[in-house]
Amino acid sequence: MQDSADHFTVLDSALLGPTPPALHTRIQITPYHARDFDGVSLYQLPASENPENARLIGKRRCMPPVQAQSEFVQILLEQITDLPAPDGVRTITEALVDAGARREGVFITEDPTKLLYSVTFKVASSIFEGTVAIGYEVSSDLYWVELAKQGEEAKHIDDVYFDCLGDIICEAIDDGLWQQAQITVLEERPTSGLQS
Repeated sequence: MQDSADHFTVLDSALLGPTPPALHTRIQITPYHARDFDGVSLYQLPASENPENARLIGKRRCMPPVQAQSEFVQILLEQITDLPAPDGVRTITEALVDAGARREGVFITEDPTKLLYSVTFKVASSIFEGTVAIGYEVSSDLYWVELAKQGEEAKHIDDVYFDCLGDIICEAIDDGLWQQAQITVLEERPTSGLQS
């Protein structure tokens, strides 16, 4: 890609989507950046919290948009907010957002009598459409994951250690499309008279 008269950038075409732009097309490339459950970039404040002169250093946390009554759910929410996804770039909640999780599809279950605490996300990636429930089992200090894909029987995985949560969830829902840059065509260049 030619950035200026004397500067070029080499790009992996696999990260430019299934149909890279045609030769001589003027484009704008927006690389991946993590977003929260409202779709706002984690590198900027939402408009309601963004005073005119504010500058954000670093990145906000991608917190699930639910209020926990129980300390056990709070622990669960903090774990999935802070634990890394297997790609080493994102957290578990960021991977869920990249798979289509949004504010209106997140809810918690708290049943102290049965020691049942979980948070459920509605997701829709190209390989998984359905719900992902992550639960915390107080007595064993272990987690469980339930994957309910639309039109199929739910898959329940018990005895999950905290450091395996990201692997199990991402293996089921992550289609890898988050790695592709967003391409905006600014100008279609005529090819006649141009050398390739």
